[in-house]
Amino acid sequence: MTKKNTIKINYQNSTIELSKATAKEASVVNSDAYTKLLAIRNEFPTFKVVVKERARSKKNLKGLKGLNFSFMENYIKNHSDSETHLSEFATLKASGISFFEIKQWFLKTYPIFKDISKSKADCILAA
Repeated sequence: MTKKNTIKINYQNSTIELSKATAKEASVVNSDAYTKLLAIRNEFPTFKVVVKERARSKKNLKGLKGLNFSFMENYIKNHSDSETHLSEFATLKASGISFFEIKQWFLKTYPIFKDISKSKADCILAA
């Protein structure tokens, strides 16, 4: 079983927790996951089997959706120190580093975007 394929025993809730991938694999009779689940169920006959959904990070929701190179460049052009920051932005883009690293630089330079409870419009108007 890989990292995505997991079986956990939750003693506090009296449950046997399966990842979605493990549940799918365990549905095939005589597969490794099926055999492991059967052994665990025999050890803990009163425990309920549940499939756990993967928790999604709230940071990646609404607030930063649509944050792309074009938006960053336009935002930088319309704010203080635009010449310096535009130069840094162009250097970063030309260096070949990942979008994620450039986004981290942008968020560090313009920390107002880190508050994901605000919309992009709120961030633009507040600056």
